[in-house]
Formats: sequence, structure tokens, C-alpha cells
Amino acid sequence: VAVFQTDVAGFAESYGIAGQRITNPSEVDPGLAFLLRDREPALLEVVIPADEKVFPMIQAGKDQEEMVQFSDLKRLLEQRRQGPKG
Repeated sequence: VAVFQTDVAGFAESYGIAGQRITNPSEVDPGLAFLLRDREPALLEVVIPADEKVFPMIQAGKDQEEMVQFSDLKRLLEQRRQGPKG
């Protein structure tokens, strides 16, 4: 199965906005320096592995009032393990 990933930084550059993509934690400091080097618009694309848990998070199809915090994780995993109620 082919997986396609949009080059968001390249897309920004096509509109004249400086863009940079980082894929490794060691690139964070240089990436932030890139963002802060001048007062022009810039986009920093930070690629995070799909299996990484990033909090707070908004689940697909949910509202920002339903944001999941790290402290909610244990309860949500237990609910998933128990399956749908009905």
C-alpha cells in the first residue's frame, strides 16, 4: 500500500512563504532558529511518528472542547478495552 505524505513546507514555499521540514528531534533547535530569524511569515513542518502520543490532542471528528489530555489516557484505554456499552 502506497502512503502519500504532503510536503507542507514545500507547499508553503510555493506561495512565497519560507518553509522548513524537520523529522528528527535534533532538528528542533535549528528549526526554531529558522522560524525566529526574521519577521516574515514562515512555516515549520514537524513530522511526528504516527504511533507517537502527542497531547493535548483533538480526535478526528471531535470538537476542541473534547480535547484529550494525557491525564485522560488511562480512562480512554480502559473504555476501549471494555468495548461499546449498550
